[in-house]
Formats: sequence, C-alpha cells, structure tokens
Amino acid sequence: MGGLVADRLARGDLVDGEWELVGPLLSVGGARPLSGGLREPFDGVVCFQALLKAMIAEAGAWELMDVNRVSVDSTVARAHQDVAGMVVDPELLPVLEEARTVAARSPTTPPVQHRFEPDLPVSTGGLLITVDGINLSSSDIAALAYGEASVRLADEARSRAARSFEHAVQISTERMVYGRSTGVGANRDIAIDDANAHALALLRSHATSAGPLRSPERVRAMLAVRLNQLAAGGSGAAPDLLDGLVVMLSANALPPVREVGSIGTGDLPALAVTILALLGEVPTSTALLAPVACGPKDAMPVINSNAAAIADAALAHASLASLSRSAITVAALTFAAVDGNPEAFAEVVEQVTPFSGAREVCRSMRRLISPVTAPTRIQDPLGLRTMPQVHGAFIDALSRLDDVVCRMANAPSENPALLPGHGVAHHGGFHAVYLAQALDATVSAAAQSAQLAMARVSMLTEPAFTGLAPFLGAGAAGASGVMACEYVAASALGSLRALAMPTAVQSVTLSRGVEEDASFASHGARQAWTAADDYRTVLACELVAAVRALRLRGARLDDLFDDLTLEMADRDLTADIAAAARLLPKLADIPQGTRIA
Repeated sequence: MGGLVADRLARGDLVDGEWELVGPLLSVGGARPLSGGLREPFDGVVCFQALLKAMIAEAGAWELMDVNRVSVDSTVARAHQDVAGMVVDPELLPVLEEARTVAARSPTTPPVQHRFEPDLPVSTGGLLITVDGINLSSSDIAALAYGEASVRLADEARSRAARSFEHAVQISTERMVYGRSTGVGANRDIAIDDANAHALALLRSHATSAGPLRSPERVRAMLAVRLNQLAAGGSGAAPDLLDGLVVMLSANALPPVREVGSIGTGDLPALAVTILALLGEVPTSTALLAPVACGPKDAMPVINSNAAAIADAALAHASLASLSRSAITVAALTFAAVDGNPEAFAEVVEQVTPFSGAREVCRSMRRLISPVTAPTRIQDPLGLRTMPQVHGAFIDALSRLDDVVCRMANAPSENPALLPGHGVAHHGGFHAVYLAQALDATVSAAAQSAQLAMARVSMLTEPAFTGLAPFLGAGAAGASGVMACEYVAASALGSLRALAMPTAVQSVTLSRGVEEDASFASHGARQAWTAADDYRTVLACELVAAVRALRLRGARLDDLFDDLTLEMADRDLTADIAAAARLLPKLADIPQGTRIA
C-alpha cells in the first residue's frame, strides 16, 4: 500500500489498480457506487493532497504544526491523511477490502452499515483528546462538551479497565460485593439470586428523575468525565462500556438526562439512563447503530459516580476562568476612564497581599494601564483599589476548583473500589464534599468580584470621577445615558448573590437511615454553571459604560471595540449589553505589551 501511495503522489493521479479498490466505495446518500465518471475529479483531490503534504512538511520543519494534535473528522479524513503521508490505522484496511467485496457482489444494494468504530470519531473541532484515565483537564472536558475536539480511548486505559473488570468477576466469586452480589442502599445486606435481572431492574428504577432535559454540552461533558473515570480502572465495569461512551461522544448520541435527582453522593439518575441507552432500552438524540454487548450486572457500576456534577463544575470553571481574565481588562478600561491611581497595583502590593491571585491582578493591571506621572487622587474607591485582594481571591478560588475537578475526574472513586492487587474496598469516595466546598467558595468569590464591578459601574456614572455628564449622558440635559445599565448590573448581581448561598451546609437522611448525609455538590455545580451568566452580565454592563466614557473623553480605542456602537443618544441598550457580552471572550487574553486605552 505504501508503494502505491508513493507512486500516486509522484504521478498526481491514481493507477488503475488503485481506482479498482477506491471507485466502488464511493457512493452518494447510501445509493449504488458511482461510475468511473468520478475518477477525474478524484484525481484532482489526490493532486491537492500532494500539495498538502508539502505544506505539512514545511510547517513541521518550522515547528508551526503539531501533527499529533490533528483530529479526525471522518473516515474520509483518515484516507486523506494517508494520502498526505500520515499513517493509516492498519485495522482499517481489512474493513475497506470487505466493503469493496460487498459492493462488487451487490452493486445495486445500499452499503452494509458496520458498527461505528470508536477509533474513527466524528469531530466538529480541531483537537483529538486521548482519554487515558490520568490526564483529563477541565479544558479538555470543556472542549469535548462544546464539540471543539474528538475523543479516542487510550489502549492502556481500556486494558486497565479490562483488568479491573476481570478482578471484579473473580472477587465476586470469593466474597460478597456491594451492588454485584447484594442489593444497594438499605438493601446492602440482601443477597441477590439473578445478578443480571437485579441489575437491570435497579438501573430502571434509579433512572427516575424530574425537571427539564440538560443541554447537550452538559451531557457531553458528563460522558467525557465518566469515560475518563472508568479508564482510571477500579470500577469493575465491562470495558465494552468504555467503547460505548466513546461512540456516544463521537456520534453525538446523547441520553436524555434530566435536571433533578442527584444530591452529591452519585449522579444515579443521569448515569442510569446513560447505561440504559447504551444497552438499547432508552433512545438517544442520534440513534446508536448497536447496543453495547454487555450484561446489566457488568454495566451497573457505571452509575456510581458524580460525573454530572464534576462536568458542570468543569464547564463552570471554564466560563468563570475566562470571565475572570476579561474582568481585569474591563477594569483597566474603567481605570483609564476615571484616571485611576496605579499605586493599588504596585509591585509592593504583591508583598502586602502574598497570594498568587493578587499577584496576577497587579501584574495584569500594570501591563494594561498607561503610566501615570501623578495620581489624580490619593486613593480610589474600593471598586478599583481592592481589586488585587478581592478579584485575586476569585482567581485563587478558581484555581482550587480546577484542582478538585481534575483530581476527581481522574480518580477511580467508585464504591466499591476494585483495583487489581488491592482486593475490594467499600468506602465513601462517592461523597463529593471536596467538590461542594470548592464550588461554594468559587461562587461566593465570583459574587464578591461582581460587587466590585458593580461599584465601578457606579463610579462611571458619577461626574466627580469621569468629568462627564451624570450617567454619561449625551445631548439633551438630563439624558439617562447608561443609567439603565446600572440597574441591569444590580439585577444580575442580585441573582449571583442568591446563587452564592452555600450548598455544602445542607444535609439529608435517606434509605431507611443508612445514608445520613449528602454533599449536594450537584446543586453547587449547577449554581456555579448558572452563576457565569450573571457574572457575565455585570461585566458587560461595566464594559458598555467604560467604553462610552472613554469615547466621550476622546480616547483612542483599539479596533477590538468597534462592535460597540458609537451612538450616544438615549435608547434601548439591550443590544449594547449583548454585544459587550460577546466581546468579553476576546478580552480574556490580551497580548503582552498591549495598552488597553
């Protein structure tokens, strides 16, 4: 095959033998294979691949491209990668030969549908993330959730899961194992007779939930987290289930996960309905070609996880972390609009407030604001002056949340733990109090950061700070300007404060008293995920006001802000706030050396 590819690239078209192999495989909409009339345009594609190969080689030589990060968008893309000089999975070749044989045998029959191959994922993004049970990050979870990456399962990870499965099967013959040979909850001491029948009944009963369906990105994030946890080994679940989760993610075949039902000791309803979907009992958003060939008793361990809460926490972190960086840029705009005092961000402040978040705020502000020869005032209001202390604490809370999310997403925390070489351990690793506390701290810190942003909005409406008309009004006397933005910001802040009420202090006693505590991390994660919208709105209101103030003062702004209208007359500012919210991600990572105003 390699020799044929080399000849093809040298000549710029296909030889007859190659066309014999490829031609019958080309079809439209599942209809019969096309005639040789397609050969000439196909040769054009091959010629383009020769150019692509040269580009890849050139980019590689200049270290402008990492081929290992190239994702696979389809089986066709795999073929194109081969033509460009990349390696084709050897297991693909027999499949192609078989398809050619089938097509030749029945040329007027639609092609046979083969089961979706997990190692050939469908992607809408440019990254390929390898799930190995060890290195999944919050950003990886977000990329898979939002369709920015494809997924593949590392061979060693599947082998690790297989070893845990074999260990679970063996240990279950030697002693009682919770959920495998017993009931669950208060039924933990009751031995079961038919393990598969009991497991299927348990999955059906535990799929009970309520409320609206979760959004696709949240479900995809949950699947990614659970896949990685199983890849860490220790669950005792059948390895075929990992393949099934890869298929779900790759085909975007999502189970119907509802909002209500978890209390932070395992997302039982969400994961039970996921397993029932894999087993073929529950329909998915895109039909799976075949159910997972696995007995219910070997699938049941999958439900023992807080994957949905961890997923929500990861998505919340991704949004809030980006907004936390945008907030510094927006604050720098306000600083310029009110002639702020830079002493609050001086190097000495990094020693006065010896925390990494405060240090980041100080350094970012010094980078963004223009040098000031003499401060306009001795000290600014707290909205600017305490940014290193308040917003820095928010940054540190986000760092803590990221650490907890990553640890939990890469941990085999199932109960019981079935790690080969360690027997079996019944434990409380499902109790997600670490996550609940990290989430509560993050949302509380976000609310305090938003309070500073709200204070800066109020500064921008005050002539004593801007030297402009009240509320940044323009034109007629008594113009409202951005008065309404202040109210919108206050409304969003009120919602954010409500979400900041801690969830980890809650508790409940269930299952006949044997489960007498719960973390409610699932609620904390949902609150954090929702909090990002309110925090974004507060920042958007500040951005609208800051840009308006700078323009009224005649400042030159980067083209980046052209999306915010120049119109100053009193009008509905709803569209302005929405445009500012869309602009915030671009303000999260301002290049080094850029002065914002």
